[in-house]
Amino acid sequence: MTSVVTSCDGVAELMQAHSMIIRLGFEHDTWLTNSLINLYSKNGDLSSARLVFEPLKSKDVVSWTAMIVAYSYHGHGYHALQVFARMLISGIKPDEVTFIGLLSACSHAGLVNQGRAGLIDEAMNVVSAIPPSKKDEAVLVALLGACKLHGDVTIANYIGEKLLELESYSSGGYVLLANTHAAEGKWDEFAKVRKRMRERNVKKIPGYSQILVNGKNHVFFVGDRFNPKVEEIYGMLQHNLQPLMREMGYTPELLLTD
Repeated sequence: MTSVVTSCDGVAELMQAHSMIIRLGFEHDTWLTNSLINLYSKNGDLSSARLVFEPLKSKDVVSWTAMIVAYSYHGHGYHALQVFARMLISGIKPDEVTFIGLLSACSHAGLVNQGRAGLIDEAMNVVSAIPPSKKDEAVLVALLGACKLHGDVTIANYIGEKLLELESYSSGGYVLLANTHAAEGKWDEFAKVRKRMRERNVKKIPGYSQILVNGKNHVFFVGDRFNPKVEEIYGMLQHNLQPLMREMGYTPELLLTD
């Protein structure tokens, strides 16, 4: 059933698989429930993720972390903190993934004291204390993202070099580093990162949005014009949403998208 769940494409299929899990009496299986929490969250259904999580009797560190990450992913920082507090009370010891999700949630919600947002030097000291053998890409990318957010170019350049030394084939670090250089107008450095990506054949998986309408999944990529109602969609964007976004102070960023 875990294999079935992980192969589901969208919320509709996931709900069908979930119904089968309940009929078969597997709804209290911790490993299977953890997969459901994660996939419901990634498919945009936070309510279902929460409904799966709460009744679970044997919550392990993955269960708690999955729910914290789910709240973080959807921008609910306070709820993530509440789940973390409950996790500690339950006696489950958090791991590094738990703290990454928690810090991300604090960052999204602007919880400065709880997440120590903007204290780049302190964060750098924490990262520097990690042994080289355990210093992975996720940690460096998280710190690089903080540097970009708070405009700390010096540390961003240092972290960027460390990321490139890892010779990773994941696009996340490269894209974030390139966009950091773009935000500072350093186009030569931007071009160097793009060149390094080509040399290592690193491909960026395009981001997309997904929505379920009348039981059918609709997926949208940047610049996508394949939907049969594309004229109505772009009309709504141009005449309704874009003016509202400008009124709220939104200005587009030049970002690496391919």
